[in-house]
Amino acid sequence: MYSLYGLLNKDFEVHFDFVQNIIHKLAPKNVYKLDLHDIIAQHFDSMIRLMEDSFHKHLPSLFSVENSEFAKSHFAASRRHPS
Repeated sequence: MYSLYGLLNKDFEVHFDFVQNIIHKLAPKNVYKLDLHDIIAQHFDSMIRLMEDSFHKHLPSLFSVENSEFAKSHFAASRRHPS
């Protein structure tokens, strides 16, 4: 349960590579329509992988232990795509 807190904690960070492209599209326009459903559907698998990797890297600091304590652990999130 404590590890779930770590995932939902405000200090948990994930940086999605595709966001930079969206920002470049937004910059020159006054109005830009952004369909979050399409964006999530297009990048769902990579988003999940990045969240899993970031969570795994965050575990040692969450539990105040050495990195080696979680070297063999793996965090797997649901792969159910949004409908």
